[in-house]
Amino acid sequence: MNPALDRDRTQFGKYTLVERLGRGGMADVWKARISGPAGFQRTLVVKRILPHLVEDEHFKQMFVSEARLSARLNHANIVQVFELGDVDGEFYLAMEYVRGRDLVNVVRAQLMKGLPPPGMGAFVARELCRALAYAHALTDDNGTPLRLIHRDVSPSNVMISFDGAVKLLDFGIAKALAEANENRTVTGTLKGKFGYMSPEQVEGKEIDHRSDLFAAGVVLHEILTGKRLFKGGSDLQTIAMVRDAKVDPPSLHNPAVPRELDEICLKALARVPDDRWQGCDEMAVALDEVVHSLKWGPERLAAMQRELFPDEPSHSNVVHMGPLAQTAVAGRNEITAGALKRRDWRRRLAWAGATLFVVGLVWLVIAKATQIKNDFGKWVAQFGEFMDKSLPATAPWGPGRLDAFGMIFNRVVARDLGVPDNFKIADAPVSYPFLWNASRQDRTQWNGGVPNGLYIHALARNTGEVFGVFADFAPRRYCSNS
Repeated sequence: MNPALDRDRTQFGKYTLVERLGRGGMADVWKARISGPAGFQRTLVVKRILPHLVEDEHFKQMFVSEARLSARLNHANIVQVFELGDVDGEFYLAMEYVRGRDLVNVVRAQLMKGLPPPGMGAFVARELCRALAYAHALTDDNGTPLRLIHRDVSPSNVMISFDGAVKLLDFGIAKALAEANENRTVTGTLKGKFGYMSPEQVEGKEIDHRSDLFAAGVVLHEILTGKRLFKGGSDLQTIAMVRDAKVDPPSLHNPAVPRELDEICLKALARVPDDRWQGCDEMAVALDEVVHSLKWGPERLAAMQRELFPDEPSHSNVVHMGPLAQTAVAGRNEITAGALKRRDWRRRLAWAGATLFVVGLVWLVIAKATQIKNDFGKWVAQFGEFMDKSLPATAPWGPGRLDAFGMIFNRVVARDLGVPDNFKIADAPVSYPFLWNASRQDRTQWNGGVPNGLYIHALARNTGEVFGVFADFAPRRYCSNS
């Protein structure tokens, strides 16, 4: 039997080691399951510390101390540590199992199709900064800052789940390894990690949370450009490159990167810590604007994962229970997955409602204005009819013989009625007020015996007076046309 397969069903304390996921400089990494009553099972990761490290008492002390602090971390973007224990003197960590790929493999698969989208880099870096900001601000039960520093922020420690979640793992482990290196030679534990250290870290100076921020900037730059930022021909050359921290804008290698993302990345990679963002929360806020403008989120990252790894499941399913419990978990997962969709629909409905409200308000204003105009026109027409009925049937309406109504008529705009500009009645010039309505009607008895006279409803421009009157605009006497 193949020894690798023989190890696939190894009992390690209360855990069944199902599959070996890999081996790092610190531990063997196993996919494991723990079982309970009524068919309960949970899938998780067990990291078995390598024997030569367990023999180092100083390492064990540092490892236990850092693991206790890491177990306090409970954040959506941090792989949770469930337990620190030992089996027959062999230390292990039981951790959250993330069904997905680390950032190294995701970027490598994407490069087969082209450079990663800038929105993907901004989103991953934002989630990474949120995890770091939470850890940096963590306090103990008395409110005393724990001053946690990751020290090993790198693509291999960033998991991308098939659900589109970004998870940072191995908090505090680098510190324990560094302490072990000071006491003995530990081959391979830091190989390849120099390119993700900060300038102050490689120079052996005291570091703070801004060292993690620098590393997050390196990760962002490498996602955007698709290549290593600090990588020399040897470790010494890599350290020299980190110490100098001479960085080109990502857009120089990827023109799709917007200027705002260039500025955020370069500020994170400033050589002097005081010139960087002063906290990962600041950097996360700046990245948030870019993420929204590029319209990236977990849904798009999950879709990208499905395209890059089509043979893998598109969602996490790490809890196995009985049929009834499975139904409940599936329902909860559907609710969680649908929450973001519902939030998006609520936003769209809010915008649609606001647009309809504005359109309706404008329509009401226009309709009201039209109604007022129509009502006023009706009133003018009614007033004109009243004036018509009020005048005596024998009123002398000959040319040049108008009474008080003629004085009003002298201010009527007559141009649109075919009346010459120099037309005068009772020696008073026409002063062109606003014309309201006019029509030719046959009221011979009021129009000096001339059929088809011009009936005028008018509003005087300068006085606001409204009236109705007949006038004889006979073509033979006043107009060239009728």
